[in-house]
Amino acid sequence: MAQRIPAPGRQFRPGTPAVARTVAAVVVLLALAVDGVAGSVPWHVDLAEAKAASQISRRPILILFVADWSEASVQHERTFLGTDEAVALLTACFEPVKIDVDTDKATPGRLDVVHLPCACVIDVEERVLSRFDCPESSPAFVAAAGRAAQDAAVACAGPLPPPRAAIPAAPAP
Repeated sequence: MAQRIPAPGRQFRPGTPAVARTVAAVVVLLALAVDGVAGSVPWHVDLAEAKAASQISRRPILILFVADWSEASVQHERTFLGTDEAVALLTACFEPVKIDVDTDKATPGRLDVVHLPCACVIDVEERVLSRFDCPESSPAFVAAAGRAAQDAAVACAGPLPPPRAAIPAAPAP
């Protein structure tokens, strides 16, 4: 680490109170920055907010259906959603929203939710682009969500254009 050259007539001593305060302040700021970023998926408050954000960002909405009484839901939230990979994927590819099936009974019914925890990827008009039951490991969840992002991209892109005709080779001289 680079050190500041002491001013003439002053010695740099690592144990001085000024250095200790500076180091303590940097450590506290780093801890606050890491605590505020790591493991925090930017969940939308409700589906309406996620839809509004989706219209602006053009990203699909990932709805995670959970319930307090579901041990699998609680375990999933506690263990998998805080990993750096899951946070990065959910943040980059989706407008994420968590829906408790006991609080909002209509949305799970409209989207044919049967198991918990599960995820549905929808567009703004609530057309289901992909759905999956949440796996029991973090890498498997990231893989399933990644596949859902691909499925959503394909569904939103529509049919592929017809292939171009081959360009004829130039005639030989």
